[in-house]
Amino acid sequence: AVSALGPGHCRTIGEALRRAAPGATIRVEPGRYAESLVLEQQVTLISADPAAPVVLTGPDAPALALRAEGTTVRGFQIACAASAEVGVPLVAFSARRLTLENCELRPGSR
Repeated sequence: AVSALGPGHCRTIGEALRRAAPGATIRVEPGRYAESLVLEQQVTLISADPAAPVVLTGPDAPALALRAEGTTVRGFQIACAASAEVGVPLVAFSARRLTLENCELRPGSR
């Protein structure tokens, strides 16, 4: 489990990804995470509370890069960091088989 504020196994999603084995499920506590993530191996990232999204505001674009086949991301809100360039994608993917469920893309505006 990941929790930016407290008793999770990891404080950042990136740390959890580095520690995870292929095929792992990583539960992320709701909150705002200022990270840009690259998913290089098959994992499942899910919000620990379906009623409250995990807000990912990547300081680099794209905020989420999906490169591994079979990856699942569920219950995330992917937002543009204030410093991101206009027109840069929030999500990039090179995998053909992936799942985004109950995710919301929120491009920023200047």
